[in-house]
Amino acid sequence: MWRALLKLQTSVVAEATYVVLLFLPAGGWLWSLHRKNERDKAQSKLPFTDLPRRPAGESSRLHIEELDERIDPWIIGIAFIPILLAFGLTLQRASLPVFLLYFLLSAGFVAVADRKLRPLIKERAAYRLGFHGERYVAEELNQLMADGFHVFHDVPFDKYNMDHVLVGPSGVFVVETKTKRKPIVGGEKQYRVTFDGENLHFPHGTDTNAVEQVRRNRETLSQWLSSATGDSLSATGIITVPGWWVELAGNSDIHVYSANKIRYKIVSLNDYPITPAEIQRASHQLEEKCKIAVE
Repeated sequence: MWRALLKLQTSVVAEATYVVLLFLPAGGWLWSLHRKNERDKAQSKLPFTDLPRRPAGESSRLHIEELDERIDPWIIGIAFIPILLAFGLTLQRASLPVFLLYFLLSAGFVAVADRKLRPLIKERAAYRLGFHGERYVAEELNQLMADGFHVFHDVPFDKYNMDHVLVGPSGVFVVETKTKRKPIVGGEKQYRVTFDGENLHFPHGTDTNAVEQVRRNRETLSQWLSSATGDSLSATGIITVPGWWVELAGNSDIHVYSANKIRYKIVSLNDYPITPAEIQRASHQLEEKCKIAVE
């Protein structure tokens, strides 16, 4: 009996030693790469310490990275737990009860991971959609620079960000991007969204919060810029829905446009025109606010 136990112990130690030896090259490579990165950081510095303006969708990108960091360990666990359990089976005499136990452990871990992952994956998909929408709209808005506008994206305010802020001859504008997937009904994509003056009606639901959000952003931006510059500035609120055809069915103090029409509409609006000096002062304040540190 003692000889059998000693033999089993020796076998287990040998198997574990083999596994450690097989992982040594990968571990050594990772350590070498880490050391090289540390030396590179110590021996050189970036030629700049910040970006003058935040890129479009920066907040969404950071949220996506944070969600990836929470999702990845579960994905790795789903991939490696079965391998580790299978390795455990090889270290002992396999039997049906032991196999069933290990199978239940693997299934249990996957069930827990599924419960954790599904809401995270759904949230990440929503942020990715919003990120792509903001990037799409930013490309349209950036063309306004040819019309004398200063264009800012992902402008930070306290615990939230305004998607886009524009300062130009026809005034100050805050633009909120609402990106929605197009449902397919009867084999055809639905592409119309109706704005009744207060709500956005999509084929698969109604957005009742967008207008009030833009109103709050408009008031916040107007107050902040007026205080920061000493000028009396009033922002105009705009909602844009990239990829959708917008039908107007009511009057509102908030404008709603499709992304491909927004440049023409902004240039033609003239509710609160501002002077070149006011443009310069407002843009300077926004540039200071929108700087982003790089490492």
